[in-house]
Amino acid sequence: MKAFLMLCICSLLLSGCWSSRELNELAITVAVGIDKAEDGIIVTVQLINPGDIQAKTPTNGPSVTTFSIKASSVMEGLRKITTKSPRKIYLSHLRMLVISESMAEDGIAEVLDFFARDHEVRTDYFVVVAKNTKASSVLNVLTTIEKIPANHMFASLDVSQRIWAPTRGVKLNELISNLTSEGKQAVLSGVLVKGNVKNAGDMSSISRTNLSTLLNFKGLGVFQNDKLIGWFNEDESKGYNYITGNVKSTLIVIPCEKKKKSMISSE
Repeated sequence: MKAFLMLCICSLLLSGCWSSRELNELAITVAVGIDKAEDGIIVTVQLINPGDIQAKTPTNGPSVTTFSIKASSVMEGLRKITTKSPRKIYLSHLRMLVISESMAEDGIAEVLDFFARDHEVRTDYFVVVAKNTKASSVLNVLTTIEKIPANHMFASLDVSQRIWAPTRGVKLNELISNLTSEGKQAVLSGVLVKGNVKNAGDMSSISRTNLSTLLNFKGLGVFQNDKLIGWFNEDESKGYNYITGNVKSTLIVIPCEKKKKSMISSE
């Protein structure tokens, strides 16, 4: 009898699966884009198409779907997107946060505050600025090699920062630390959309060896407090990474006057 009572008492302490959610009820989000609007913001999400990922044979459709909606805050936008998406937005697998240049110039503190506080969001994703384009345009670009564009951007930036000095990948926790630390200011990599922006979301854009639309990381955006104030060019970005000790491996071109050629040195 005592053993039975102890078992009943212990069972009261178990939470069970009260907070569980089925995968077929979630919209797995791999990238979020934030654009500036006249009286609010435009939130864009890049969602994985589960049918294409689970299929044993490749389909003719894209691996992701994007939805955009106007809202007054990030939280409202993510909830409001359910009017277009049949599933609730799920951010635990986020790989990229893309903020438009115009939005960054106005300040990113409010946007970062949401992502830093949301209990479902990890901090191991990159934050970048969409340079000379909209964040939604960046998320609409389809990619090859990596079928999921957000994974393509994450892997490209991660590899590039390890072997090419001008590139710098900044994750959320580091960005917040730089913005809040005394005597430090933040930088973020810029991402460009090169080529035909209008047809970037068409499967035809990746059906050729010479891609008509490409994503390209170029330059570091310089922040003062939480506002973008300008851009480093390639040489300035390289110098910044050398000064801050972020160069792991790169190539240096050394001019040779006698032979009128250049020598390449790797380090």
